[in-house]
Amino acid sequence: MVIDKLWVEHLTTMDELRQGVGLQAYGQKDPLVVYKTEGYRLFNELLQKIQHDAVRSIFRVQPAIATQPVQTSITSAETSTNAAQDEPDARSPRRVNKIRPNEMCPCGSGKKYKHCHGSPASKRAQAAV
Repeated sequence: MVIDKLWVEHLTTMDELRQGVGLQAYGQKDPLVVYKTEGYRLFNELLQKIQHDAVRSIFRVQPAIATQPVQTSITSAETSTNAAQDEPDARSPRRVNKIRPNEMCPCGSGKKYKHCHGSPASKRAQAAV
């Protein structure tokens, strides 16, 4: 955002310089040379402003504080199974929520379960542990 804002200002300044550099010919100066030197000076000034503003914004960053823990299907399933374990019922068997291959992975990666923790490579890694 900082770079975009300063770049637009720089382009506007360069356009104004291009329009006004023609008057330098009256002062016995080559307009092309004046345009190049002033453009170089303005570009270095742009780089200094970008560096200053970027560092300033980095030092103003505040860490985000999580107010509540993130609820996932794993944590909600654990709480429901923990509640079921606290009160055992001899008549009904314990039910476990099974994750289907095309459902989103409960780890929160955003991938399907079959491509994340349900892949054959991850099953081999879990078996080795």
